[in-house]
Amino acid sequence: MRRRKILTARHLSQSRMDHGDLSSAEPSINSGVPRKRLMASLTFGVLALLFSACGLASPPPPPLTAASPVAVASIVSAPTYNEGFCIDPTASTVATFSEGIKQELVNVLSGWEGGVQRPNPAGSPGVPGLNLEVRQVLTDSYSSGDPYVQVSIPAVPALLPEPNVNSANFVAQDIAWQSAKQEVRSAEASARSAAQQAASAVGAMTLQSYPDVLSEIAGCVSALAETVPDTNRSLILASDLEQNEPPQFAGQLSNTRVLIIQACDGEAASCSGWQTIWQSLLNSEGAQNLGFIRPEQASAVLPNFMKGVAS
Repeated sequence: MRRRKILTARHLSQSRMDHGDLSSAEPSINSGVPRKRLMASLTFGVLALLFSACGLASPPPPPLTAASPVAVASIVSAPTYNEGFCIDPTASTVATFSEGIKQELVNVLSGWEGGVQRPNPAGSPGVPGLNLEVRQVLTDSYSSGDPYVQVSIPAVPALLPEPNVNSANFVAQDIAWQSAKQEVRSAEASARSAAQQAASAVGAMTLQSYPDVLSEIAGCVSALAETVPDTNRSLILASDLEQNEPPQFAGQLSNTRVLIIQACDGEAASCSGWQTIWQSLLNSEGAQNLGFIRPEQASAVLPNFMKGVAS
């Protein structure tokens, strides 16, 4: 009787090796790697993938920048003023009056930025911006065809003092301050350039001081009341106030500061009388903080008045 050959696991393994079965070379649980170690490795790998996919892995903290929540503002914006200026060059005043006032205005504009050292670790003050329209008192001052000059100077923000190295969150605060310093430096350069251009434009304005030109003063003020925006608005009138043409009233002067630089012919009673007339007229149009000064005071008063400093 023929014997049946019983195949054992050893015989099967030997047969695979004899026939070149490469699968026997693949690692298996029984290939010498302990089952517990292999399962632990697989479990750790799966958990790592799950944590990464769910965003549970802790990323490195972001670098501190000026936009970080702990950063603080290092600049304070400055306001912009809208202003109108009437210059009276008519024959009722001496020629030196109108030219002198124009030069005072040129001086204010050329020195608008102030020459303060910026940026400064101790901080630096801001400079307000300016939108200015200059007109002349003529026979038909209210006419849109009369000559005028419009100029603008951008504001320069104030820079707060550099943060103390020992202060909390110094890194973030200093990043913000360094950025603000560059912003102030750029604004300063723009304001200085615009101020020089404004001074040149006003200086080049020809005043029409002809003998046959009469004084329609109200029309000049009315034209400015309509063309100058009424936010942070101021009007300046340089004249002897001797209106000798029918006055043209238009617009409104509410919430408007008004400064009058009055030329006087030497008669105190006459000058005081014209002051009273114009104060009543301008108050009826809504003017506030109305003030009168002499031409000799212009250089001391104009710079602060035009920058919104209360007198």
